[in-house]
Amino acid sequence: MMRNDPSPPEQLTDAIGTPAASPQAGLGEVLNSVLTPVLDSVLDAVLLLDVDGSITFANSSVERVFGYLPSELVGRSVDVLVPAEHRAAHEGHRNGYLGDPAPRPMGPELSLEGVRQDGSRFPAQISLAPLTTPEGRRVTAVVRDVTAVHELADSRRHLAMSHDVARLASWEHDDVTGKGYWSPAFHRMFGFTPGEVDRGLEAIRQRVHADDLPALDAEYRRVLGEGGRTFAVIRTADAARTYAVRGSVELDGRGRVVRSIGTVQDITDVTQLQRALDSATSRFRATFDRSPIGMALIDVRPGHPVRRLMVNQALVDLLDLPAERLLAEPLPDRIHPDDRAAFQRQLDALACGTSDTVQALEVRILCPHGRPAWAAFSATLVRDATGVPEYVVAHVQDITDRRKAEKVMRDVAARDARIASVLQDDLVPLVSQRVGPILVASRYLPAGNGELVGGDWTDVFALPGGRIGIVVGDVAGHGVQAAATMSRLRVVVRMLATSGLDPAGVLRRINDAVHETDLTADIDLATLVHAQLDPATGVLRYSSAGHLPMIILPAPGQRGAGIAVPVPSVGGPPIGVVPGFAYLEDAAELAPGNRLICYTDGLIERPGDDLDESFLLLLHRLGELAPDVAADVEKLADAVLSPSRHHARRDDIAVMVLSFEPTLPRPTADPEPARGPRRRPVDQERWIDLDSRDAGAPRRPGRA
Repeated sequence: MMRNDPSPPEQLTDAIGTPAASPQAGLGEVLNSVLTPVLDSVLDAVLLLDVDGSITFANSSVERVFGYLPSELVGRSVDVLVPAEHRAAHEGHRNGYLGDPAPRPMGPELSLEGVRQDGSRFPAQISLAPLTTPEGRRVTAVVRDVTAVHELADSRRHLAMSHDVARLASWEHDDVTGKGYWSPAFHRMFGFTPGEVDRGLEAIRQRVHADDLPALDAEYRRVLGEGGRTFAVIRTADAARTYAVRGSVELDGRGRVVRSIGTVQDITDVTQLQRALDSATSRFRATFDRSPIGMALIDVRPGHPVRRLMVNQALVDLLDLPAERLLAEPLPDRIHPDDRAAFQRQLDALACGTSDTVQALEVRILCPHGRPAWAAFSATLVRDATGVPEYVVAHVQDITDRRKAEKVMRDVAARDARIASVLQDDLVPLVSQRVGPILVASRYLPAGNGELVGGDWTDVFALPGGRIGIVVGDVAGHGVQAAATMSRLRVVVRMLATSGLDPAGVLRRINDAVHETDLTADIDLATLVHAQLDPATGVLRYSSAGHLPMIILPAPGQRGAGIAVPVPSVGGPPIGVVPGFAYLEDAAELAPGNRLICYTDGLIERPGDDLDESFLLLLHRLGELAPDVAADVEKLADAVLSPSRHHARRDDIAVMVLSFEPTLPRPTADPEPARGPRRRPVDQERWIDLDSRDAGAPRRPGRA
């Protein structure tokens, strides 16, 4: 390799200095010619420094270590090879060394670094030695790049850490030399002190559980005779730990052991986990087999056919087929053709992982005797650690008897609904379209989807003295009992009102009657409002037994039109709650043309909704009605009920809209209007003047 450096003899002579008049000049040249090649052959970088830290000599290895040519360093400060953050302190360290020069390593307790020409750094070991020359004091610095040493140390440290994490120990033994290596972890695992393990197999055997020694000795003899690999699981003498021993024995050509090497891994936790898993598997199998509900374990792993892996005895009994046949045939084959598509969709969703559960899918199962049995199929998907579907645990419960019982119950409920509907038609009072100066429109909606009639009713009738009685009530419950109880209560209200009692007196007498007669057995809870209107003054006296407030809506064009005003609820608790309660009453004024809206709680009561918010929403909706709707009692009644027609209802609903028209004739008392034909079309307008006994028949409440 060609260099532009001074020749080695000149370089070293210049570095250490040789006086021209010295009789030893010839000897210096000889030394230069000898030492320079020697120093260049050293793999470490060798530098000669003066007291100011200037480099006066550099051997050829500085190029490998620092990346500089020797000529590029000579004459420069050694600080160029020192990290920038340490240069300020380096001068003090150098002066300290010159104050007490002696051959020694530089900063043995420090992590030293050198800086290459490209700016990169490397870990370094530096040795210093003083040198006296005719030119003065010099310092020799030998710099070694110990990157490989550090990497090796790091590798060993990482290996030791990996062994610790894996609870792994290792050993190696040379049977030719008798030398061996036993890792520190090996000593810790077996409780050896340094040197104790060198006593060989006998020392190890003393640390092994007695029950494991026969198998260990047999495996040891085998591998010594055959060579190759060996494996054994052993426990410590106190059975506290379990180790997996893996080894390899090398034999020479004559079958003698040359070398053995191996590892010992602590598998105590794994062994305990395996025992727990085995126990859990055993318990699962016992629970699976003894379950009174049919169970199956289904394989849905990708790439595998969907099939049963396990079935229990209950499923065998349900399907009346041997387990071998159930495991062999496709799953949908046992499902009724009409239910097979729905079953297959659910199974596909589980196998694809788009669903994790199936909840009680009711299907018909084909049994060998030909009679299909009803079963509820539920399933849970089990995924692997990455989320891929693996198995489905299916439960199949025979619900044939339950389905039969449900059909009987549905038939009974349908029969009761038909009876209740007839009772409702027969017992709900015939609500007149006109009672003196009052125009009336009433509506009724059964609960559910129209099949559950109940105990809600409305009524309007003439009272002595020209007054008009108004009632809206709600008997708790549905069906025949509620409808019959409503009829009895309605008769009692009419009877008491026509006897001359005021509204509060009517409620007091009804409440007393409920507690003092057999009505107690029929009425758990009933709410109602009874009002009495004097057409001459427009004064409406009323009392409420736990019922929602009536609402006054002014007619279009009147003062306050478009504002629905609730009538304050004054009275007391629902009928049948507090014996002997003295109900209160209050009065409101109806202006000519005002509409009075009465209703039961089913109109605004919705599951999950706040009742107060629903009531405010009703008031807002009434205020927003178009004038032509608000002006017509029939349209207004339909509008009040309209939002409730389009969904299933938890309670039945009764609505009555009254319009005070003072110009119409006042009524005379007639508590029970004459009945005409049972049914008339809703759109047929018939007016009843209670002054005339020959007036047409009143109309029943409209039913949606």
